[in-house]
Amino acid sequence: MAFVMIVLKVDLLTVSTLVLWFYFACAASIYFISERRAIGEEIYEISSLLAKFRESQEFLGPPLGKPVKTEELPYEQILKKAKKFLDRFEPKLSDLKAKKEELGQRRQELLAQMEMLRSFIEIKFPLSYLRSTDEIYVVVGRIAEERVQEFSDAAKEALKRKVFVAVLGKGKQRILIAACRTVE
Repeated sequence: MAFVMIVLKVDLLTVSTLVLWFYFACAASIYFISERRAIGEEIYEISSLLAKFRESQEFLGPPLGKPVKTEELPYEQILKKAKKFLDRFEPKLSDLKAKKEELGQRRQELLAQMEMLRSFIEIKFPLSYLRSTDEIYVVVGRIAEERVQEFSDAAKEALKRKVFVAVLGKGKQRILIAACRTVE
């Protein structure tokens, strides 16, 4: 049986008549498709999946290996496999994002601590010596250069000259060490 395809410009009524004629002549079968989705829904679904894959690629960076050839699958099977993969992959990706955020916060905390400790680099003895004990109370901090003398005089006056005040460093901010006895 040979098939001949003829394309004509005809109206819808003529097409309907031709289809029915072929059907009754048993030359064509008519199937009514009830589960057909609109093209817009399919495009939206594909676009949504691609956006999720792009987002994960932006987070993870480009793939390390070379592209791998795979067999060509039908559209529905590709969608099914992509959804299944994303269902397994997205929880792991969100865990990685949370861990990255946590590590970023920890990094910022450590950088802030390093910056604070940099200011004490001029102290040439172990910082453990600056710990308060039952007998001695120690305060270490930073003070503006112009406030050093004022603070030193006020501390000596308040503690009846029974205070040790040392100022280290150069520049507008100085390191101040004040120590006094806890008794008396």
